Amino acid sequence: MENRRDPGAEDLPDDLTPFITRTTQDHISGGAFGDVWKCNYNANSGISTFVAVKSFRFPQSYDLERINRKISREIGILKILRHDNIVPLLGTATGFGRMPESRCLVTPWIPNGTLIAYLASNHDDLTMLDRSRMVKDVSAGLCYC
Repeated sequence: MENRRDPGAEDLPDDLTPFITRTTQDHISGGAFGDVWKCNYNANSGISTFVAVKSFRFPQSYDLERINRKISREIGILKILRHDNIVPLLGTATGFGRMPESRCLVTPWIPNGTLIAYLASNHDDLTMLDRSRMVKDVSAGLCYC
């Protein structure tokens, strides 16, 4: 699949914290590695859109410097990915999760949720063609990575 654009220095994630407002106080989803908040991103243009803010979970034995190195590595990888089947990184934010001082990932809000949640709620309505397209899309994203 064709890339949307070539990555460059201008694509570095910005700190979006001043433009992010929570829609709820508590996270709305989570997994083994982090929690996700549904938030509003209020751009300078006055346009508001929903975004997902993901904070990472680390064992309490981790020190902040080590956590920040791991988060920086993740951001470094995500900021260069440009593919139609990979959710883009919009920037970072702070003030979320168990370690509010650490950076979180900001991505577009995906209304259908995770692939697992989507399949669980729509499995009876998906045709074989729908399923084949999903496998093709997931494969294309994985192949790109």
